[in-house]
This record gives sequence, C-alpha cells and structure tokens, in this order.
Amino acid sequence: MHFQEDDTNIGLLRVDYNGRHKNPESGNSALPNIFKSYIGMWIEESHIHYFVEGYNPLIWAIPLNRDETYPAKRFAGVNDFADVLKTFCNKINIETNLIINVQTKLL
Repeated sequence: MHFQEDDTNIGLLRVDYNGRHKNPESGNSALPNIFKSYIGMWIEESHIHYFVEGYNPLIWAIPLNRDETYPAKRFAGVNDFADVLKTFCNKINIETNLIINVQTKLL
C-alpha cells in the first residue's frame, strides 16, 4: 500500500507485507531515532516506509512490529484485507467510509 503527496507525487508512506528492504548505509540529522538501529540493514519481514527529509522518498523503513502507531502487523491472505486496508486509511486520515466485501471460496 502506498500513499504519496498530491502535487509532486512524492511518496510519504508505504507498507510492504512479507517483503524485504535494505536501508541506506548512513543517516543524517533528520533521521528519527527509531530508524538509527536499522542503518544499512536488510529488513527481512513486513515493514513500513516513511518519508525522511534529505533522502529519496520512502527509502527508509522499519519492521512493522517496531511501529507502535500501525496496528495491522500481518497480511496472511484475503481474510486480513479489510483490516489492513482500514488501518492504512486511518493512518493517512482518509475520511471516506469504505465498505469492503471480501469474497471467500467455499470448499
């Protein structure tokens, strides 16, 4: 899931479930403390990217389990979709009420 600034299309927030990501090798003075222990590291699990001033958009990420502001920590399949989407919408302050119908298979 990806959220970007409207005028210049700069990414502000992205959530990657079951993915991997490598953070930059060095931090600047704008880097929040929570990212500092992940400088130069590979994240081999679900993670969340944030915009950090002075870097390419969404180049910094932390594991989802370290982000206390984002409650949807896993996406295991279609049954998690509604909760994951609602969490993302709440994080980026979408005011529109979404109605999500999840079709499931009957065995």
